Amino acid sequence: MTSRAAPDENTILQQAIFTLLLATHPAHWSLEELARALTQADDDFAAHDAAHTAIHDLYSVGLLHQHGDFVFLTRAATAAAEILE
Repeated sequence: MTSRAAPDENTILQQAIFTLLLATHPAHWSLEELARALTQADDDFAAHDAAHTAIHDLYSVGLLHQHGDFVFLTRAATAAAEILE
């Protein structure tokens, strides 16, 4: 049996973003709205940068669509979440 390492900050942010978008689906969120919702601080550049990185990573693996400054879950992401319920 193998043990899993504790999730890193990026993974925790990705989980938070995915959960928030799933809970508010089919809403579209702007990148800045998501960053503010996750960081709770407007002037924390490092926190905003980390949130943007997590959003980009979710987009890169096909879980998010991006249209301009707005993101929303893909159909595959919502279907996978339903299967895992």
